[in-house]
Amino acid sequence: MSADKTRRTLAALGLPQDCLLVLLGISGAGKTTLADSLFRQADVLSADHLRDVLTGDAGNQGVSNTAWRQLHSQLDSRLRHKVPTILDAVNSQQWVRLNLLALARHRRTPAVALVVETDLETALARNAARERRVRPDIITAQHEELTQSLPGLVAEGFAAVHHARDLPILDVVLERSAAREDADPERHIERVFGRDLALLFTCHDGEDEGGYRTGAFAVGGHELPIRWADEDDPDEVVHQVRVACPNCGEPAWMFAYSAKDLRDAARGSLPYASHCPNGCF
Repeated sequence: MSADKTRRTLAALGLPQDCLLVLLGISGAGKTTLADSLFRQADVLSADHLRDVLTGDAGNQGVSNTAWRQLHSQLDSRLRHKVPTILDAVNSQQWVRLNLLALARHRRTPAVALVVETDLETALARNAARERRVRPDIITAQHEELTQSLPGLVAEGFAAVHHARDLPILDVVLERSAAREDADPERHIERVFGRDLALLFTCHDGEDEGGYRTGAFAVGGHELPIRWADEDDPDEVVHQVRVACPNCGEPAWMFAYSAKDLRDAARGSLPYASHCPNGCF
């Protein structure tokens, strides 16, 4: 998957396709959720992510300087190669923004600000529910800094300033998801069993002798075959997983409605809803 996905998303939002998109928002505003839902992961730079890479702890402020140096180095390289980049950070302090703008200006890349706003009370509540929390007084200070900074963003050097609430973000995500579903009729695998297992799934061509579609989850030499009957409504698809009958050893099929059912099948546990062709159960 190339950066073209991010370019198409930027274009659908009415933003320049090859730009530095700088997210601005207090902790708990939803910046990372927005970035994850819209853009290719490789096109999003985040100091939190780099702190996690460096120490295994995204909240380790002891390596913040190192993380930001690496972020600036990666950003400069991406802008030099004209790769669209999303900067996911609070960016409430002017000196932070000016450093980013200087890099963009040096590489002749338009820098666009995308303000992800939420009220302070909501942000504090979200923060309180997180495993890794930011001190409430810091979030309050971020809110004050951003409120004061918003009127002057264009004067700082941003080519444009947009507010997330004014862009068709949800419509873009819905359209892309619907198009992906149309292009991939086996999306029901991810819906039922989750993304991790969907990445291991291969759909086989044609049908078996019973008229079922077939496929398998496979990794590291292990394989778990499944079958299902095509339905007009993907939500009506019922999957069956192949197991060995504990009585005769022949292949048997059990219904699988979740990843837990697949786990039980892989471990040899047969629920009541199973079928052995030899009539053992």
